[in-house]
Amino acid sequence: MRRATVVCGRRPRRYPTARGLAGSPMRNMMAAIPLVTGFALGVPDSGAAQAPRLTLEQALDIASRSNPGYRKALNDLDLAGPTARQAWGAFLPGLSLSLNTGYSFTQRRVGTDDFGNPVPNPNAERRWNSSAGQAMSADVTVFQGGSRFHALTEVRAQAEAGEWTTRAELIRITADVSRQFHRAQRQQELVELERDLLAGREQDLEATRRLFEIAAKSQTDLLGAELEVNRQRRALQDSESERLKALEALRVAVGDREVGIEGGVTGELPDVGDLGWLDEDALVGRALEAHPALRALTAQERAAASGLGAARGGRWPTVTLGADLNRSGFGPRTEFLFDPSPDQSRFGGLRIGIQIPLFQNFRTSYEIASADVRLRNAGEDLRQERLLVEQRVREAAIDLRSRAQQRELMAALRDLADRRLALVREEYRLAVADFEALQNAVREAASARRDEINARFDLVDALITLDEVVGAPSSPSPPGS
Repeated sequence: MRRATVVCGRRPRRYPTARGLAGSPMRNMMAAIPLVTGFALGVPDSGAAQAPRLTLEQALDIASRSNPGYRKALNDLDLAGPTARQAWGAFLPGLSLSLNTGYSFTQRRVGTDDFGNPVPNPNAERRWNSSAGQAMSADVTVFQGGSRFHALTEVRAQAEAGEWTTRAELIRITADVSRQFHRAQRQQELVELERDLLAGREQDLEATRRLFEIAAKSQTDLLGAELEVNRQRRALQDSESERLKALEALRVAVGDREVGIEGGVTGELPDVGDLGWLDEDALVGRALEAHPALRALTAQERAAASGLGAARGGRWPTVTLGADLNRSGFGPRTEFLFDPSPDQSRFGGLRIGIQIPLFQNFRTSYEIASADVRLRNAGEDLRQERLLVEQRVREAAIDLRSRAQQRELMAALRDLADRRLALVREEYRLAVADFEALQNAVREAASARRDEINARFDLVDALITLDEVVGAPSSPSPPGS
C-alpha cells in the first residue's frame, strides 16, 4: 500500500514528537500525515484524455500551500513566540524615557506695595522663557508570590496546546482532502460504469431489432429496448453531473480553484488484506497515547494548573525596585528650546516599594476559585475526550471490518450477476428468454456493479476515518512503501 505525505514546500517532514514539536520553528512545523491513495481509473471521456490528472500526493501538496483552514492553523502558531516573550518580559525591568521642551512667557501687570496692597506694576514687560527636560526611569518586580513563574509555565503549556491543536486540525483537513479525492474517484468510475452499461443497452437494442425483423420479438419489446437505452443515457448524464460536482468539491478542499483536474484523478487503492493487523485494543492504546487532540487537552490541563498557582500568588505581597534619573534646563528666550542635552540641573534616586494586598474586594478569592474550576473542568474535558477517542477508534474499527466484509460480498454478487446476465443475453439472442427476463438481469447486474464500486470506496473511507481518529497510520505499510 502506498501512502501520501503532506509536505511543506518540496521536502516532506517527519511527524515530530512532543519534544521536537515544542522546540521546532513555528512556521515550519508540518505533520507527515499518511493516508490512503486512490486507484487508476479510465478517463471520464475521450475529450479529456490529454487533460491533467491529479494524484492524491499532488492534492495534499496543494492543500498544504493553499487550503484556507490549513493556512489559518499555521497562522495561529505565529502568536506562540510573542506570547512567550511577553511572559519572559515580566522578569525584566521596565524602562521608560521621556523628553520635553517648552516655550512660555510671563507678564505681571499688577504688583504689591510694601504693605502688600496691589498696585500697578511699573515694569510690566512680557518675558519669554524656554525649558527642556529629560527623565529616565526603570522598574522591576522583585517578588510577586511566584505568579510570574506560574504565568510563564502557563504560557508554555498553552503554546504547546496550540501546536497540538493545530496538528489535529491539519490531520482533519488532510482527511477531508483525501475523502474528496476518493469521492471524485468514485464518481469517475461510476461514469465509466454507466457508459459501459449504455453500450450494453445499445447492443440489446440491436439484438432486439434483429429478432423483430425475423418476427421473433414484438414491437413492444423493441420499444422497451429503446426506452431502456434512453433511461441509461439519462443515468449517464446524472453520473457525469455528480463527477463534475465532486471535482468542484475537491478544488474547494485543496483551496485552489485553478488546479488542473480536467482529466480527473488517478492513483491506487490500498489492499487491506484479511485485516489481521486490526487490533482494536492496540489502536486504542496508540490513540490515547499520541492523538493530537488528547495532547492538546493534556497541555491545557497543565496550563490551568499553572493559572491556579498564579492566582494564588495574588495573596502575597509585591516587592518592586525602581530608579529615576532626571536632568533639565531653564533660561530666557529660546536658549533651552529643543535642547538635546539640558544639563542645568540633575537629580535621581532609587525606590523600593512593597504592596501588601490586605483587602481586594474579594477579587483575589474569586480569581482563585475561577482558576480552580478551570483546572477541574480541564481534567474532565481530558477524561471525556479520552472516552470519546476510544469510542471513535472502536467504532471506526468496527466499520472497517464491516466494510471489508461488504466488499467481499459485493464482489461475489457482482460476479454472479455478470455471469447470469451473460447467460440470459445469450438466451435472448437465441429467442429463448423473453425481454422482461433480460431487463431484470441487466438491472440486477448494473445494481451489483454499482454496489461493488461503492463497497470498495466505502472501505477506503473507513480506513481514512480510522487513521483520522487514531491520529496516525492505523495499518502497517509494506517494506519499501
